[in-house]
Amino acid sequence: MINKQKPKTSNAVPLEALIEPIFSTPKIVGICADIGQGKSNMIYAMLHYLQTKFNFTEKNLYTYALPLSVGQRMIFSVEELELIEDSLIVLDEFFLFLNLDDRKRVKQLAEMMQRIKHANNVLVLCGLPHNFNKFISSQLSLKIYKQTTIKNLINGSPMKDVVAAYNGSEKGSTILRLPPDQALVYGLEGASTGIPHYTLTNVPFMKEFDVKASLPPILVPR
Repeated sequence: MINKQKPKTSNAVPLEALIEPIFSTPKIVGICADIGQGKSNMIYAMLHYLQTKFNFTEKNLYTYALPLSVGQRMIFSVEELELIEDSLIVLDEFFLFLNLDDRKRVKQLAEMMQRIKHANNVLVLCGLPHNFNKFISSQLSLKIYKQTTIKNLINGSPMKDVVAAYNGSEKGSTILRLPPDQALVYGLEGASTGIPHYTLTNVPFMKEFDVKASLPPILVPR
């Protein structure tokens, strides 16, 4: 269920309008944000539009570490990942899943990501700013940012370079400041230019997937 919100007055476009360009071709997408800034909510909003606007079912959806189920198949190993075809794959906490602390695996992971794309998949990697190292950032066709602390992005990584080059009012000296219901997308090609550009998008709040709302309070009044 999507909460109805007042129309935005900014130049942001509805997330619904970006679903087809994001998911119509095989690619690797990165969603980057600080803790508690709505990465999971954005994933659930995307899945809502895929399931309601397109011929997309849970049979074509595989996930790792997504907090709540939408009927998807869960995977727990790289071996499972490499067997998937014609699907959407969402890896929350991708850094742990891919074991990126082991630098010897970089060549293996590069080959794996190419196989995933060749198997007609869209792979979505969700993580914190410091998770997107130079190697992972270089593999991304699209970069999506929720609110992000700039200094936590890795120097020299394409993920940080994209933010450094952005001159929108959302970027401060230390934070790419975005409200919970907005995200910044980089990599979609302009209709007339064919050049990758920045797109602000409005992200609806998915109340039924709000994990925090179901948590008991830490302090209870007497």
